[in-house]
Amino acid sequence: MKLLKMLSAVILRSSCIFAETRRYCLQGSGILTSEFCRIVHLFLIFENSFSINVTPKMSIPRLKTEEEEGPSMTPMGIFNEAAVVTASEPCALIARKMLTNSKTGQFVKEGDLMFRPKLAETLEVLQREGGDALYTGSLSKDFVEDLQKAGSILTQEDMKKYTVKIEETPVEAPLKDGMTLYSVPLPGSGPIVAYILSLLNGMLPGDDLSTDFVKIVEAFKFGFSQRTRCGDPDFVDAKDVLDLMKDQQHIEETRKKISRLETSQDPHFYGANFSVTADNGTASRVIVAANGDAAVMTGSINLYFGSCVMSPSTGIILNDHMGDFTAPSLVDYRNLPSAPANFIRPYKRPVTSMSPIIVLDENRDVRLAVGAAGGARIPTVTALVYIMNLWYNKTIKEAVDYPRVHHQLTPMRATSEFDLKRSVVEALRKAGHKLEMTKRGFYYSAVTAIAKSGGKITAANDFRRPGGLAGY
Repeated sequence: MKLLKMLSAVILRSSCIFAETRRYCLQGSGILTSEFCRIVHLFLIFENSFSINVTPKMSIPRLKTEEEEGPSMTPMGIFNEAAVVTASEPCALIARKMLTNSKTGQFVKEGDLMFRPKLAETLEVLQREGGDALYTGSLSKDFVEDLQKAGSILTQEDMKKYTVKIEETPVEAPLKDGMTLYSVPLPGSGPIVAYILSLLNGMLPGDDLSTDFVKIVEAFKFGFSQRTRCGDPDFVDAKDVLDLMKDQQHIEETRKKISRLETSQDPHFYGANFSVTADNGTASRVIVAANGDAAVMTGSINLYFGSCVMSPSTGIILNDHMGDFTAPSLVDYRNLPSAPANFIRPYKRPVTSMSPIIVLDENRDVRLAVGAAGGARIPTVTALVYIMNLWYNKTIKEAVDYPRVHHQLTPMRATSEFDLKRSVVEALRKAGHKLEMTKRGFYYSAVTAIAKSGGKITAANDFRRPGGLAGY
């Protein structure tokens, strides 16, 4: 594929799936590039998806108590271009530096130009030298020194050992009406989305939308139970759990449990191997080209401004995806142990919720492409858009705008938007769900999607977060 030949690693911690008629390639854990830098600049610079995963041998700082730190947690330390700022100062400092007009001293407003000269210089170096400039080239030494001053134990040797993993065998799930879903493999959550939709395949739509949503939420819980058994396949043998999620007998047995229209408060009922980590702060792009090729790109620095550490020499903001791992010493609020498959190991990649999908019809043409942001809500909102667009015949805008519901097994409660139909809310409560309602603007997930049907291409970006559409 011509597009893939253009790619060499610049972004770490992203998932991407490209589809060309009859040929597919997934990019898990890292992509985007030297030659591609001009385009990437336009797509990503304002979201600063140029981030570096500092997981190799990263030490874990002790979290301060509320008495030591105050009621809100702050990061261990943040950079401005002059000095390292201590943990007692808020993450807002890094945002203030980036978002302040240097001439007026005022925060930038919509329509203003925002300048990041150090990052711009870094992009120019990457354009000239390629992605290796950050790992073994002219940027590496100063970049590692920046990290070490911030408290990291990452070394130049770690940078040299880092490799971008390219997986040419995507997750694949045949679904009704001749559709085939493709997504990213582990440590992405593509297998979880495929499993959720496989469980519901043929069950929806039913006779009543309200009870259909009970089935959907139960499928979410079964999906997240399997995620607790997943980890980086280079470190964990995930074959059994991946085979299980595709096993038709297992799927049929699970459908029978879903059909009972009642929920359980016991994670063991769903087969969990315990805690699900929370992840956040992601951006996604969906592209369909004139020749029918499609690409879905999801990148993340996790929380807003990542770890709140910015490299003075490069202008790169460091992510905080160490939080996507679990650890033996950590338990959740219900005293459930962490998931061993996702324990921290040097050079291991944590399980992520990123799960971009491309759906092909029976003629192998792109029918639907979806990318999402929103941490642990990504797999469920991606599945919901598929369900609403392809099974309930909603337009792509209606599918993206539709009120959402989410369940990730732990904590044992569902969350939904306030404007979810009352009959659906009552059905969920009747089934035994504890339900937490949120305003639509505070749901913290966002979808970008493109649908193709009857020769027409339609696109939608989520009103819940800033975004945009472009075409020609």
